Amino acid sequence: MLAEAGFDVYALDSSSAMVEHTRSRLAGLVPRSEAERRVLRGDMRDLSVFDDESFQLVVALGILHQAESRAVWEAAVLEVARVLVDGGRLLGAAWCPRTRPEGLPLEPAPDEESVYLGPHSGRHYLLGPSEHDDEMRLLGFMSEVPTEEVRVSTERGERVTINSLYRRVRS
Repeated sequence: MLAEAGFDVYALDSSSAMVEHTRSRLAGLVPRSEAERRVLRGDMRDLSVFDDESFQLVVALGILHQAESRAVWEAAVLEVARVLVDGGRLLGAAWCPRTRPEGLPLEPAPDEESVYLGPHSGRHYLLGPSEHDDEMRLLGFMSEVPTEEVRVSTERGERVTINSLYRRVRS
């Protein structure tokens, strides 16, 4: 959608299938070689393929809750901070602890605060809206709009996400 609107889009995904799918979609708007250069396979903790302060906007929908620990989550957020210009924005949506995708509460991990065990998806570092804002503030991000908790019914339960828009503030 952003590419169709004329934005200069780059994408990173850990799934080879999603990388190929995104390349195919982008190839309808730019030459295939350019789509291959702009859509890469990678990890949220390592955005080293991108220069410091190279983006005005990072979109991380369903990304940060994939962190297995606070350390992984923080590494990903710091990489986003590194690639954003001062005043750049991070648009995010991530599960919160109240999500119940299979109809049952997520189980807290016994070894780390704010880590939950998904029914089939492993460990997730999850925060509620105010905790998320507090943690993001410590890493150089200020809320642009109030962070919201959004509930969506699923086939067997409900997905509860926190939706946010932050501005990068360099000190």
